[in-house]
Amino acid sequence: MIVYAVVASNVSISALFVAGVVPGIVSGLPIMGVALVVSRRKGYGGDHGQIDGQVRRPALVTTWRALASMLLVVFVLGGILSGWCTPIFLPVAVGIGLVPVHFGMILIANFFIGLCTPPVGTCLFLGCSVGRSNIARVSVEMLPLYAAMFIGLVLATYRPALSLWLPKLLGVME
Repeated sequence: MIVYAVVASNVSISALFVAGVVPGIVSGLPIMGVALVVSRRKGYGGDHGQIDGQVRRPALVTTWRALASMLLVVFVLGGILSGWCTPIFLPVAVGIGLVPVHFGMILIANFFIGLCTPPVGTCLFLGCSVGRSNIARVSVEMLPLYAAMFIGLVLATYRPALSLWLPKLLGVME
């Protein structure tokens, strides 16, 4: 969101963060519901990964393995600030009547889905690598989650009030 606000230059960072609250909840609830149903059907549960409240060493190893992907933000921000990436979609969105904050929420929701789906799917590929699984198997298991993400995207796109009412209520945007 910060990168989008910097590129758009006329969008309030605080308005973007506040605007993301309701769409985040609306997108997160179906994902949590799918996760709950799947975990109950497959018998997942327990306190895996913890011993007396302490995180096991594999969590630290996993974090170390994910470090390269986490540095991706630095490269993306560098590309935008250096001028390699330009905000071409923002003038189009404003031209068709979208509020820049609402467009930012649509953009973020699409990026979120793109990080989890092939062919780009950075999070999907990283998760498969860490979990030593293959893309085909994981993608099939992810189908209900993709559907939940799509529902959140549709609601965030076609119901601008979900993104805009809270920033307006709190006075961080007009």
